[in-house]
Amino acid sequence: MSRYPEQIKFIYGSKDWDFAQMVVDIFKGVIPKSMLANKSGALVSYHRKAFAYAFSHAFLTLSASVFNSHFRILLQQWDARSRAGNEKEGAFIPALEGLELLGTDVMSQVMYGDSYNQLSSGKRHTMTKDFATILSTLTDGPFNVFISWVKRLNPAYRAANRRGIAYVVERVEKARQKIRGGGEIERVESMIDIIMRKEARDGEGRVMAEDELRDELSTFMFAGSDTSSSTQLWVLKFLSENPSVQERLHDDLIRALPLPDERAPTLDEITPEILPYLEAVVQECSRLAQTIPFTERQATCDTTLFGSNGETYFIPAGTQVFLLNGWATRHQGPDSESFRPERWLDEKGAYDGNRVWSISFGGGNRKCYGHKLALVFLRLFIAQLSLSHFVLPLPSHLKILLLALSASSRSKGLSHSASYSPSISIKWLFLPAPSLPPPSKNDIQLQLLSLVDCRLPL
Repeated sequence: MSRYPEQIKFIYGSKDWDFAQMVVDIFKGVIPKSMLANKSGALVSYHRKAFAYAFSHAFLTLSASVFNSHFRILLQQWDARSRAGNEKEGAFIPALEGLELLGTDVMSQVMYGDSYNQLSSGKRHTMTKDFATILSTLTDGPFNVFISWVKRLNPAYRAANRRGIAYVVERVEKARQKIRGGGEIERVESMIDIIMRKEARDGEGRVMAEDELRDELSTFMFAGSDTSSSTQLWVLKFLSENPSVQERLHDDLIRALPLPDERAPTLDEITPEILPYLEAVVQECSRLAQTIPFTERQATCDTTLFGSNGETYFIPAGTQVFLLNGWATRHQGPDSESFRPERWLDEKGAYDGNRVWSISFGGGNRKCYGHKLALVFLRLFIAQLSLSHFVLPLPSHLKILLLALSASSRSKGLSHSASYSPSISIKWLFLPAPSLPPPSKNDIQLQLLSLVDCRLPL
């Protein structure tokens, strides 16, 4: 087990370390042909190259536009429900549900070119339900392979898996037909289009087997929706507790961007160079949220690790090590557990990512493959929210309600959790108001009831 930052950085960056077998075992039974379920090698290298265009500036720009359009719908719904509430109590809104639908709506359009449109319809798509059923079989622990296998014997899992396979096959064939029918090869509108374009260019048949493509798309859906919604809930918490941060961020955005009723910010308008404080808030939220507080790596050969005092440790090949990213991030100084975006800025106010040690997305050649997309979505989420809303802290009289409700949330099915990550069930109430400066007591306040399984800060 390692919690020493320099040691963690060394392990991530060294070729002597790879994905641990316990990580591979978690995903192997459900998405066996994905990068998550395989150690470094030919399959991982090929898949990374095949999807490389998904993280190009052109495709990230397209993805940003998709996120903006769907998040605008969610904000409008929150505002409408705010106006429907009474002035004294406001309107209680399940924020987690909305953010989960946002994530799956966005990722379905990014992956398939066809959104589930759940926010607009008010109904969960069949694929969203099926995906949750499939993910429920992921299990960690000493008997995770066997337990996961038993769970996959469930008829509900088998039916969900069949529908998922059929859905992806249908979308892939639709994309192939578009190209065969004279469609524009250069017009890429989804991740599936990326693979189909490569097939058409290379002229060597299918670039990726359909089971491999299906498993990678499932990985993108999980990483792009589940972890994103958890991080966004942390953002609401951090902002609600730090009004001065919101005020400075709002002022910076107003100066640099068009008014929110004109259009949402673009990818090129939210860069660290243009909006250094926004980037500082994004990175500080990621640093403290630590949606994935630890990872595991396994020594591929006999190697050596250095301790904090220069001592050396011999590590035999096959040793699996827990990297406590969350603990290391929160224990680097007297104020490292506090929310202070300014730590990311230099003396001139420019953003400097080297001033703070943080490893929210892992590191090395197995760093989170979609981290660029995740950061784009987080920047846009914070920017759009801060342009139009002020997040108020939880009133003291509602904290009693918070404690009273949290004990029964899991039994009523209100919480969402990933069984392979340690978690505790916590409820938060957030009170955004639809304008800045903060509203008066007579203004209707939007109260968001956010239900989240908060990853334990190790």
